Amino acid sequence: MLLGDNSSPTSLNLSRTDRVDPLNHLRRYRGGYDITNKHYWSSTIFTGIYGYSIAVLCLLIGILYFTILLIKKCCSDNKKKSHFKRFPCSKHFCFWPIAVAAFLTLLVIVVSGVALGGSTRVHSRANSIKNIVISTANEASGTMQNITGAVKGMQDNAGQIYNRLQDSGKLNSTIERINDEASDIERKAKKDARAINKGLKIVYATSVIVVSLNLIAALSSLVCRLLRMRRAFKILLILCWLLTSLCWVHFGLYFFIDRFAGDSCAALEEYKVDPRNSSFSSILPCNNLGSVKSILVDTREGLHDLIDQNLLNTFPSMESLVNCEIVKNAFSEILDDQCKPVKRDVRMTWASMAVLSTIMVLLILMWVIQFHYDDGLRSSDRSVKPDASTAKESGISDEGMENMAEP
Repeated sequence: MLLGDNSSPTSLNLSRTDRVDPLNHLRRYRGGYDITNKHYWSSTIFTGIYGYSIAVLCLLIGILYFTILLIKKCCSDNKKKSHFKRFPCSKHFCFWPIAVAAFLTLLVIVVSGVALGGSTRVHSRANSIKNIVISTANEASGTMQNITGAVKGMQDNAGQIYNRLQDSGKLNSTIERINDEASDIERKAKKDARAINKGLKIVYATSVIVVSLNLIAALSSLVCRLLRMRRAFKILLILCWLLTSLCWVHFGLYFFIDRFAGDSCAALEEYKVDPRNSSFSSILPCNNLGSVKSILVDTREGLHDLIDQNLLNTFPSMESLVNCEIVKNAFSEILDDQCKPVKRDVRMTWASMAVLSTIMVLLILMWVIQFHYDDGLRSSDRSVKPDASTAKESGISDEGMENMAEP
């Protein structure tokens, strides 16, 4: 991914994350991939601005529309109902709007299933990646604690050797520093990995709720329209409008997650090439283990007189940690098994969210047209059918009134 380019991995990383930062007066963020930097997060989250903007626009249009309807209703209550011309369609049933609405509702069902399936797979893979990171941190921490335990055991069993090591490398302070680093690795890895996973879990839970409620609302609105339940239909229309806005928000969120996943996988590739200057060192450090290296060197110098098997057993794993092999192996597992699938699933999810939101906008427009058409028919009926008291004064019988009302 980054190997075949003449540019350095770091420059490519900086170029990839060159984005608008809303926390810095909309200036460009050029700090590279850094999960410990709030400006990286704000600039990456801001990539979903298209979804957020459409959601706000949808919501504002909905508020404006229903406000106008409310004002119109209040004003029309004190005025004589005007005559509306009927459209060339059956009074009780219009086939083509119902057919189109039913087709759009069917599309909502299909696309909702795709969106739910994609978000579920993204959630599952995010859990797998979190488990790999935490497991690797635990392994690194355990390895460091094993070496300090073995050295302490050597101190008890071979005072002469220990004294030589203590004089050459100040082993006491080194052991304490390694224990602190081991605890720090485990704490940071769990904190950062779980924080990211918690955010993804919230997005997953809300997306499942929103898509499911939206599906129920779309189906219910079709049923209410067929059964001519006007009051329930109005409530469902408002609910659909709100849920559509939330669907647009989740489109923006999953678009941001797609960008974050791409950044993370590119950074993993970069880490394999050069572990230095990588933000992953804040989670799984392996190139800052000078304390561990000093123990390896000092211990080897003293082992020509006495062999401590427990200490020797820790050397392969310690060298693997110092040479970044433990971390590289974990990142290779993520790159090989998780990166491509998770990017594919995230793209499918935000694309299906965008399609679902668009279909819902069309469906709502169809229902709004039908709503006004029904109002036109009701007003037209009232304008044609005379009032009962007026009919009696004019000598019109009930039978005559019924004949006048017939189309």
